[in-house]
Amino acid sequence: MPALAGLVIYAAGVAFAGGLSTTATIPVMYGTLVFMAVGDGLFESPNNSSIMGSVDQKDLGFAGSLGTLVRYMGMSAGVTGGTALLYGHMGALAGHPVAGYVEGEPELFMAGFSFAFAVIAAMVAVGAVLTVVPTLLKCRRGGSARISILFRAAGHTPPLCYR
Repeated sequence: MPALAGLVIYAAGVAFAGGLSTTATIPVMYGTLVFMAVGDGLFESPNNSSIMGSVDQKDLGFAGSLGTLVRYMGMSAGVTGGTALLYGHMGALAGHPVAGYVEGEPELFMAGFSFAFAVIAAMVAVGAVLTVVPTLLKCRRGGSARISILFRAAGHTPPLCYR
């Protein structure tokens, strides 16, 4: 549940960031970044716990390394993809290829920025849906799916599906 909440909060933060204007104040920008950081923080810890909890103890080192590798590859792909979305959209609007900030046309940059962040927010929202689907499918098949609302340390895992 914290991972799902984190993704939803992060998606909302990304969407909000994409809607910022050139007149946005520093406190509003910082607030948006803090909102996104809270979402990321709520997602990362349960996600890592899920990964590490799904392997045998002898494989923890490999699983941790693989998780980190995939995270960094995702960040690299995200930066590359976001940049391509930004400049690709700017170029489409300008009618010619754009490879950097166009002096005197902040609205062109903001249009590309908003487009890139809208696509990224949608992708994070899809990730949030995908975190719920396996649990719901397991419930429909009659499994004993459980979802932890509190941290595992509290030892409280109320059933999502009642049998």
